[in-house]
Amino acid sequence: MHHTNEITKSHFRLWIERLACVLLVCALLPLQSCFGDSPEAALAAMQTEIVEGLKGRGVRAQFDGYQLHAATGLTNTAGDRCRLSYFDWILRHQLEAPADAEKFTGRLHEVLSDKDLDLASCLTMMSKKLDTEASPARNYHVESPESAISAVSDCLSGARAQWQRAIDPLTEEQLTLLRSSLYRVSTAAVTAGAYTWPEQAAGITMCDAMSIMNRQALLAAANELAPLADPRLKEALVQCKESGVSQIDGVQGELLSLIETPAGNILIGGGRDNTYELDKLSGIAVVIDVAGADTYVEGTVSEARPVLVVLDLAGNDRYTGSQPGIQGSAIVGVSLLVDFSGNDQYDAADVAQGTCLAGVGMLVDWSGTDSYRARRRAQGSATGGVGLLVDRDGNDTYHASLYAQGFGGPLGFGLIDDTAGDDHYYAGGVNPDSYDDSPGYAGWSQGMGAGPRGIANGGVGVMLDGGGDDVYECDYFSHGAGYWFAVGLARDFGGNDQRLGSTVDGFDGGVRGEPRFLRYGVGFGVHYAAGLIFDDGGDDVYVANHAGPAFAYDISLGGIFDFGGNDTFSTTGIGQGAVAANGFAILFSQGGDDNYQGDGQGNGAAGSPGNFGFLIDYGGNDQYGNEKNNDVYLERSSPTGFLIDRSEVPEPK
Repeated sequence: MHHTNEITKSHFRLWIERLACVLLVCALLPLQSCFGDSPEAALAAMQTEIVEGLKGRGVRAQFDGYQLHAATGLTNTAGDRCRLSYFDWILRHQLEAPADAEKFTGRLHEVLSDKDLDLASCLTMMSKKLDTEASPARNYHVESPESAISAVSDCLSGARAQWQRAIDPLTEEQLTLLRSSLYRVSTAAVTAGAYTWPEQAAGITMCDAMSIMNRQALLAAANELAPLADPRLKEALVQCKESGVSQIDGVQGELLSLIETPAGNILIGGGRDNTYELDKLSGIAVVIDVAGADTYVEGTVSEARPVLVVLDLAGNDRYTGSQPGIQGSAIVGVSLLVDFSGNDQYDAADVAQGTCLAGVGMLVDWSGTDSYRARRRAQGSATGGVGLLVDRDGNDTYHASLYAQGFGGPLGFGLIDDTAGDDHYYAGGVNPDSYDDSPGYAGWSQGMGAGPRGIANGGVGVMLDGGGDDVYECDYFSHGAGYWFAVGLARDFGGNDQRLGSTVDGFDGGVRGEPRFLRYGVGFGVHYAAGLIFDDGGDDVYVANHAGPAFAYDISLGGIFDFGGNDTFSTTGIGQGAVAANGFAILFSQGGDDNYQGDGQGNGAAGSPGNFGFLIDYGGNDQYGNEKNNDVYLERSSPTGFLIDRSEVPEPK
């Protein structure tokens, strides 16, 4: 008994000593670094800091005047083509917009990273940003292969009916024009610059036609297919047995069954290594393959087959083709590709890998180390509908040249979310940039919203990554970026990430033909637009040569919001919470020893209605150019330019 008491006393003394150590550390560190702090609370503190700063400098009235000027401009252009109310709200509420965007991106990622993947809730959230309301997805009770096939048939039938509703408002002439010319006008003809479509008169006609489409029915068609991405469906489908089917032209390998339905036929392939030439299977609307290392060639939608679904349940598969509108993508149609397991390879040209032009394109890859390679409009890109790419696991690579990796064009919501793994993203390296006075390529990708200037407003582009040490390479106009009445959002939820500032190698892996230079990149808005980046932790690098990181130009909002880690921000020109030609820019970093390379942080040059630039850093021992500048409150260029460094988060007022 005495021995037991001695052990207890010893443990108690050890516990007290450890508690004392913890309390001592907490006394020496900012409060939020000891007990943690949410992004929501950090942004609330930041917003208070900005409001108090504007009041303290006597420029709050000027900021309100700038906001009124932005609102007036929006009101005066309200009749412009393809205006989305979400964009309109952000530009009218620039002070509150970062907190709203943080909440929105967090919720999107939450539903997409859920173990059962709540694709329907994601589509509902996207639909609201497109000024419509998606109908609820159906619930299916699947217990057997037969009930699973019945569910697939019902989903196909529902999507086909909703697609018809989506195009009913179009005249036959408009529908034919979209099918024959939308790809050329919006994509194939774009070879340089990329800030507009060269055939502007035709572009206006295309956007007018997309505006007439029934977007509620379009989103309903997507939601009809959402249950097909559920892994519980896979467990039933994998049990499908052979029911006797003749060999079909366009398929090499083992077939289990062919099921006829009024909305299109369902083809089920067996466990061998099959090859499907999808465009030869014009009467097949759904392909299900239960196992094997399979190859899928092309896979476009058409007037005869406006809805196409591919479900691959297992195996290391290859998806390849050169036609536009493949691999879970659609031009004037609806397409879904779900690959449930394996290390997969996706190779395409334009309009591929979860992309749409006037329709719905969705790609969901559940596991494996995957490779995605395409050119223009790919990997979660949307114009006139919804484009969605979700990769749930693995160390993946994404390679594209233009309008890719979470791009939103007119009336489009483009989203890419890689929920886990150390991933590598490349966007650019092919198309010439828009400027004669600086080198580089065009990118227009990675959480980028853009309207074709002189034709229509842009949409919403979102790029999300769930964690891991990721690498982002991108060229001009990319990464958490907005241009011409549009919104772009990018968020990385963890890991030591590198935003390298322009692509490193040429598109095909050789030496670049242009010197490395990133103009307008990494958290910027330009010409009535908003571009925001959020990073939830890790030692991160942000690089842009000019007009970034965190930059605003011409009645726009640009920002970076980093919630932890020892971060590096680098620019050789204007950037880092700086503004030109009227706008509002914020670079906010909480915690860590940060390094701000270059100068001009928080610059807000004098002007009317106003250039409002903020660099706000809470915590850490930070470096600014050649100076430490810790615990300072500096005026940068004018009273509307702020460099604020605090060792601790100020107490709420």
